[in-house]
Amino acid sequence: MENQNLTRLEYMTKLEEKLSTLPESERRNALNYYDNHIKEAANEAEAIEKLGSPAEVAASILSSYVARSNSQMPPAAHMSSAAPEPSPSSTKWVWIIVLAIVFSPVLLGLGGAAIGLTVGLGGGAVGIVAGGASMILGGLASLLLAIPIMFQDFGFGLVAGGTGLLLIGVGIIFVALIVMFVKWIVGLISSAINSRKGRA
Repeated sequence: MENQNLTRLEYMTKLEEKLSTLPESERRNALNYYDNHIKEAANEAEAIEKLGSPAEVAASILSSYVARSNSQMPPAAHMSSAAPEPSPSSTKWVWIIVLAIVFSPVLLGLGGAAIGLTVGLGGGAVGIVAGGASMILGGLASLLLAIPIMFQDFGFGLVAGGTGLLLIGVGIIFVALIVMFVKWIVGLISSAINSRKGRA
């Protein structure tokens, strides 16, 4: 562990180094917060161990600051009065944006299916296959993303994983139905051609 056997002063020095890119006021606020948290603990060594390494705490503070800056959240949102660890809410929004990007092919595929159906059965078939394939790919991506999400927010991770499985299932059904439909059309055309040949 990076923070093993670190004193409070050593820990705070390392944390300050990791936060060098933060504006001065933000850095002071964060350092004061964590310094007071360690000072007020009954056992400083245990408090430092529970906080995690200076690098981990700094990464959390920096990501929270970036998210807060982008969404114009009020200052010191990365600190919780109830617990020393920063809130995962900003991270959750990052995952929501990532999932929205992952699922955008699904929307494009479904849009392609709708446009294709207006053009003709052939275009509709291609669009539905694209939509089904996009759903399967989006579902697989969602399942992969759900694993790291579960470590930060287990409930949200389960929702993402369940959504991924649902998309995979619906995508497989779409592709299977269109394959059956194409076989049926090919069978009708073949039987029509054969009946004409028989009459000739």
